[in-house]
Amino acid sequence: MTTSQFHSGQALSAETYQPIRAMFVHRWGAIMAGGELWLRELIIQLRQQNVAISVALSIDGPLYANLREMGVATHLTELEFLRATPRSALLKSSVGLLHSALRLWGLIIATRTQIVHAFSAEAAEVAYLATRLARAPLTVTVHNCGPFPRFDLMILRCCEQIIAISQAVATDLQMAGIPAQRITLIPSGVTFASRDSGTAGALRQELGLAPTARIIGLIATLESKKAQDVLIAAVPAILARFPDAHILLIGAAHASSPGAPGRYEQQLRQLASDLRVAEHVHFLGYRPAAATFIHQFDVAVLCSRKEALGLAAIEALAAGAPLVATAVEGLKEVVADGNTGLLVPPDDPSALAAAIIRLLADRALGAQLAARGSQAVRERYDAARLAERHCRLYSDLLARSQTFVSGGTI
Repeated sequence: MTTSQFHSGQALSAETYQPIRAMFVHRWGAIMAGGELWLRELIIQLRQQNVAISVALSIDGPLYANLREMGVATHLTELEFLRATPRSALLKSSVGLLHSALRLWGLIIATRTQIVHAFSAEAAEVAYLATRLARAPLTVTVHNCGPFPRFDLMILRCCEQIIAISQAVATDLQMAGIPAQRITLIPSGVTFASRDSGTAGALRQELGLAPTARIIGLIATLESKKAQDVLIAAVPAILARFPDAHILLIGAAHASSPGAPGRYEQQLRQLASDLRVAEHVHFLGYRPAAATFIHQFDVAVLCSRKEALGLAAIEALAAGAPLVATAVEGLKEVVADGNTGLLVPPDDPSALAAAIIRLLADRALGAQLAARGSQAVRERYDAARLAERHCRLYSDLLARSQTFVSGGTI
């Protein structure tokens, strides 16, 4: 299935639509993962394109702080949801969901919101009820590939339009029974302003790394699906060829990871110790300006087991870093193997090590791949252009809506 079979969401110039008041609803935000980074950037771009933004969040975390610093009208409100709720707690959660919907309905009315954009299927649960009360159209961004939970599909089928962040997501949605005409393909994006590499230079100093040390960087939340364990397992083979190589793992533990937060990080540290490579593996935690470090990477890596798109891969290519990624779902859309980067099978430390060694040994190849990769993402993942496509979608939804909160039409 090709992209053209889905709703195009093509760009619309700022002169062709009137000011829109949109509200984002997001259930997460305890850490700044790919979804949160894209939400923040999308809001920045939409505000420059005549869209008045308000945001409803359920977590007082870095995303809330970032948006408040930007002057975005951001509201903390409890967002109950039923997905994966045990049968024994279903009644209590249902009452909580209703209360959450009523609170969100009040925010929609108070802010005179015209369109609501749920930024996940979970957020769409409460947003759906609230928008039915407010008679406002609802769109939802889906960040994950299938299979989708049955309850999520029930909610998604009720939404006016669904945004899929990749062809892989769009195809899975249609395979799950969502009509193609109700799926709009708009990926996550990045900006291409020049980035100061001085922060990354300071990072080398912080870690005591020589200017000539080979740096292999992976920026992602610490969770099993990002497969940092596979990269660590590849380190002995890398060091056998390049003894001065160092691995930088940038990212915090995911709030929804199984077990206690940080357990996967503990497992990673233990693996590095067991393989006797701990001195070459650096856990840097969450860094607000992580993208500024990419310029110092000799090789960027994203070795996920599952990835609907891979914003970190787009960031790496945008920064001009040679990239090794896994041949899974959305990453195959971002990286053209042998043209803009190298793809390897998931869960294969030997293949991952070989690809990294290849790029470390052949700087010219790395530079060629990086140059082509940077050009490719500029053409496909420019945040400003993608924000224009959101504007077009909002305008289309409002044009199709007979009544919305402001009482007007566009």
